[in-house]
Amino acid sequence: MIEVFAGNLTWLKVPLDLVSSLLSVGIVLWIRGRSFEEAFLRRAVIGIALAKLVGCVLLYTLVPLEGLASDAMVYYLPQALRVLSGEIPLRDFPTSYGPLLPYLLVPGLLLWRSPGSIVFTMLMAETAMLLVYALRCRHSGFSGGWRVMFLYSLSPLSWYWVGVVGYNNALIGLFTALGLALAESRRDLASGFAAALGLLFSKLTMILAWPAIVLFGPRRIAIRLLPLLLALGAVLLASATIDMDVTERAVNYEHRTSSGNVWFLLSMVSGIALDSVAVKRLSMLTLLLVLAPLCLHFGAQRLRRGLGGFDSAAALVAAVHMIFMILSYKTYPWYHAGALLFALHTLLADDQFRARHLAPLVLLGTVTHLEPRLLLVVRPRASGLLSETGGALFALDLAMLCATLYWTFLCIRRTRS
Repeated sequence: MIEVFAGNLTWLKVPLDLVSSLLSVGIVLWIRGRSFEEAFLRRAVIGIALAKLVGCVLLYTLVPLEGLASDAMVYYLPQALRVLSGEIPLRDFPTSYGPLLPYLLVPGLLLWRSPGSIVFTMLMAETAMLLVYALRCRHSGFSGGWRVMFLYSLSPLSWYWVGVVGYNNALIGLFTALGLALAESRRDLASGFAAALGLLFSKLTMILAWPAIVLFGPRRIAIRLLPLLLALGAVLLASATIDMDVTERAVNYEHRTSSGNVWFLLSMVSGIALDSVAVKRLSMLTLLLVLAPLCLHFGAQRLRRGLGGFDSAAALVAAVHMIFMILSYKTYPWYHAGALLFALHTLLADDQFRARHLAPLVLLGTVTHLEPRLLLVVRPRASGLLSETGGALFALDLAMLCATLYWTFLCIRRTRS
């Protein structure tokens, strides 16, 4: 097992993950209800946001990070440089991301030709998400918003995957928060456009937030839906012009991840091949069979009761995301950053929240680097459950699956209120 900590700075990342995960939850539980709570958390959130921005500049200026193979370095940067040279996404080169993402990165690259500029851009998007959420909480009178933002900011699921390596899930969080906040303020067309821009600026998983935005309230659903249909149609039309089959890529994509999804656990028990077309199609089918009834029930309940609301819509965002993490054949730990804020809002929307509700945050944050590192050690050797590392990986993924299921249950229950 000691070899698991030998590479990729895992020996340093895991202790930091553990400390920051425990510290964030411990502080929130310790100061809850005290007179200085809101002031302390507000200053801490602002301080952490500023520290991330300054730390990003220092890290990418002073530390050699050539071996850091994140999407920001391997994909975002080359595609943005191609746009800078005059090429157009989907016409001159294929991309798995929103066609507008490279353009979002260009201003930063003009000022600082480094992967650090991309990370800085994602941090700015994350800061904007927190600002939108803070304004929404102030407008609605929700006093627990600073708790939510503090837990989010200090979790390794955000400070590392967004603040250190710059994954674009922060963009999903930003446009989701913007879409829900605009819908709550009855600016339905703008809400729909925010959700549509989320797809164009980030990636396809943005559509996981669409049901909550479209079905936010029983009125003007068509107004919120129209921009989404236009954006989806534009992407599909652009893909067709370069003969890019999105479904073909999904079926044939090489699978190398685990991150607590049910298919990886089944593969370790039964020996089924995760790269098989049958498993990928079964994954897509089960996602459809689970998510469709959940979203339809949510919409029917909205229409029947004539109700709307940010809390239950945020709960649906979180629930759909958690179900995706459980049932998708391809999941990564940084995917959590796109919906973490809404999961925490759901858990803390009631001042009577329980400490046990935050246990999954500690677990998922602590193992966010350990679990992928275990997989890298296990897979090349085809280690089974009886091996030390194989057994540890199975136990860890099972714990992650249980934690995600627990949060899913809590979020689904909240969608009905």
